[in-house]
Amino acid sequence: SETVLIFRGVAFDSTAMNVLKGLDSFAVALSLFAVYMTHKHCVHAERIDAHIKSMGTLNLYVGPRDVFARPFFWLEVVLLCMHLPPACTYEMRVDFMPNLVMYRGETIMSIVGMMKQYTFMPILREMVLGDFRKRHVVSRMTGVRIGTLFACKRVVNRVTASRDIGLLFLWLIVGCGYTFQCMETSACWIPGAVRDSVDFCERPEAWTFTMHGKQWEPSSRARWWDSFWLMIVASTTVGYGDNIPLTYSGRAVLGFMAIAGLSIVSLLTASIAAGFRWSLDEQRVLGTLEQEISERDLQRAAATSIYRWWAKKRNKPVRTIVPKKVKATLRKVRRNIVAMRDSKARSEGRILSVLQRSKSIAENVKAIQKHLNMDGAK
Repeated sequence: SETVLIFRGVAFDSTAMNVLKGLDSFAVALSLFAVYMTHKHCVHAERIDAHIKSMGTLNLYVGPRDVFARPFFWLEVVLLCMHLPPACTYEMRVDFMPNLVMYRGETIMSIVGMMKQYTFMPILREMVLGDFRKRHVVSRMTGVRIGTLFACKRVVNRVTASRDIGLLFLWLIVGCGYTFQCMETSACWIPGAVRDSVDFCERPEAWTFTMHGKQWEPSSRARWWDSFWLMIVASTTVGYGDNIPLTYSGRAVLGFMAIAGLSIVSLLTASIAAGFRWSLDEQRVLGTLEQEISERDLQRAAATSIYRWWAKKRNKPVRTIVPKKVKATLRKVRRNIVAMRDSKARSEGRILSVLQRSKSIAENVKAIQKHLNMDGAK
């Protein structure tokens, strides 16, 4: 919101801008409290896990020292605290390349704020794995880690994978397009956005960019739609050339979008291809239908052979019956029978595997119950 107001000509020291910065500071304080409580629960879970493994003493008290001893806690604190409080601002001048660009601090902090969206990852993971109520017990008994990677695999392999990947692709286009527009827009072109860099913005290199031997006037084409269109073109590796990045930071954003777009498009293609695979029920129905066709072909081939034998015995003219066609029909019937038998064997193998896993889980549960009963008796 701060960047949008600056792009629309709102002064960086206006009341509306300070109100937005104050709301940002309040959101940062809430985020820090949520991160502290999250790491506190992580310490709880680690101690319970260690207690189950070693059967030692269990200390459930978690103080600030225990949370502060985690390196990832401080990493998140540094990332979350990066913002501009009210009445604070700065200007960043980029003059190490032929094209001169000046960014406001509000724009830089808005881009950094987009990185804070990683805090939604635990919420999305719980939305995907929320229906697995006993996943922690199953993970402990089987040794399979049920976390973020497990949730991503489930999203990619379920029926709604195309929709979820499409939403991710749309979010990536909007986020990278916004970042690209911020990187390609100099504050020198915005009225009232310059305070200490007036001399810097009066230089000709700040208004006319040179790229590949050609001169561009980026201030005349700084539009949001161009950025979103360029993200779509880059993600699909088309590259029309009608819109190109004029700054090194813009090139970095475009390169990231190209790599991420290729990955997401490949996932989308794989999910669409997986949607056309036969399910177990469809395989059973297909096997039944193929069996019916095979039986009908077999009956037709048998009737043809009997008729041929009967006509030869009676010395009667045989109707247009080609032996090669009979042999081809018999080979086709044989292949269908073999394929049906292999499909049935695979289905039975999967069923036996599921039953064996269920039996193993049941045995582990009985062993744990027996162990707890023995401890209780002692």
